[in-house]
Amino acid sequence: MQALYAVSFDVRSAQDQPDRVYERLRRHLADWLSGRGRIPAPSETDFDQEGRAVLPGKIPGHGDRTVSWMVAGDEHTRALRVTIHQPLFDGPAQFVTRITVSQSEKGGGGLRAVMGREIPDGWIAPVRDPRLRRPNLLREVLKDRELEVRVLTQVATGRYERIRDEGSAAVLLDSLALSTRLPILLVQPRDQAAWNMAADASGQLAGLAQVVTLNYLTAQAVRRVHEQVAVPSGGARLVWPHLDLEHPAYSREEVCRPSFVETQLMPSLGHLSVIARGSDTAWERARQASYRAGARRAAEQLSRAQAAGDKAGELRALNDRVRQLEEEAKSWEDMAQSCMEERDKARSEAADAEALRQNRDYWKNQYLDLSRGGAAQTATLDVWSQIPVLGATDALPTFQALTEASEQHIVFTARAARAWKESRYPHRQEMTDRLTALAQAAMDLYRKSGKIPRLAQWFYDNHGLKYAPSDERLSKDKDKRYFTFDQKPWDGLPHIKVRDAVSPNEVGRIYFALDPEGKRFIVNHVGLHL
Repeated sequence: MQALYAVSFDVRSAQDQPDRVYERLRRHLADWLSGRGRIPAPSETDFDQEGRAVLPGKIPGHGDRTVSWMVAGDEHTRALRVTIHQPLFDGPAQFVTRITVSQSEKGGGGLRAVMGREIPDGWIAPVRDPRLRRPNLLREVLKDRELEVRVLTQVATGRYERIRDEGSAAVLLDSLALSTRLPILLVQPRDQAAWNMAADASGQLAGLAQVVTLNYLTAQAVRRVHEQVAVPSGGARLVWPHLDLEHPAYSREEVCRPSFVETQLMPSLGHLSVIARGSDTAWERARQASYRAGARRAAEQLSRAQAAGDKAGELRALNDRVRQLEEEAKSWEDMAQSCMEERDKARSEAADAEALRQNRDYWKNQYLDLSRGGAAQTATLDVWSQIPVLGATDALPTFQALTEASEQHIVFTARAARAWKESRYPHRQEMTDRLTALAQAAMDLYRKSGKIPRLAQWFYDNHGLKYAPSDERLSKDKDKRYFTFDQKPWDGLPHIKVRDAVSPNEVGRIYFALDPEGKRFIVNHVGLHL
């Protein structure tokens, strides 16, 4: 089989019942094969010994699925390996899924899933790459509350993690610095399609990568510490465990394509996972346990025959032992052949990788030379990363840049500029980040159709902003609350909180009016709490 995808999980009992993990994994496997009872399929008890079955194909006209399974192990170490063959659309090639569930001597167990293709009979012709999607078995195991599933000691849930504030961003930064972790897909969703992608990726990439969503504020926190892993606005970046590598970035348009996970992330990560996950060590341990158990039984049988003077019994015991040794030798030969094939494949891929690296370096140098000559100034820049920091007293350059970047979805009054000049607010970068997040929020809110969401939760979940629709003190001060802009009266009571529970000269606020008709926010105050 040419493996295209491989994941391995350590599985423990979440209820301190390690002896039940193996049986629970077998139950999930049987449920998955039967489509949760919709089609006849092997049961849990069928998995007590080797077997074979033919199941209807999942796609009409796509051919039946052939399922075979083997068991190995002793009273302490066990494993069940199930292999599913299904014809591909064109030619004789077959799609192969191989699942191994295991029980270790120390308690708990493991789950391994490998997908790939086989081309039998020496057939030589182009074969279309099969579509790779995570087996639904993994989804059921990951959501089983009686099981604790880990990869490289990290808990696997099949869900994305939201990083919405600076405290969580600090934890993420610590994780990014670790070399013993999965790749992390950082996403800054600004469209529902991007949120959908994050949900899809977190499920499909379980065991391959972790998925983390950022808002503008937490994305900036990452950018300031690790510029090389900065996330494009509305886009994503895949961060490898070693930060000195090149980390692929994806634009907002790319992550919103429905096929993004399937066509870009799964093939590349799946290919790397085959190398990283190596051989099926749980199955090999179980097979070795079977051989040891067989040797013990043969020795006991021989001892009893010798004690009874049963020459025929001795001959049978010796013949059984010879057969077991032949099987064990065949197993080692198969393993050696597999290792040789993996070595040859690795050598070929290393040569390909070197050629690709040289090609990449050539085009990279061409691009850099062109950039130095000034001809590449039309390259796309992230306009949000170019927003100037608020001056100590002059806010106009920042306000103008935000208005342009947001395509007029945020505008500022003259009073907002005066308020900033008079406030002497000490945390200028922090206020700039909040204003930039507010500008992005204005674009995201007014670009989409449908009814307005619950703003307090929406601002926090999507942009990391603490929004309040009212202010008890300001509501009684009509002169500060209401203002005129574009010859219309506006209510400037809604605001964004920037720091609380600090000294009065650090309590920041951004007061603004919502203009649904003009599809914009009108900011009337930037500075200290009114």
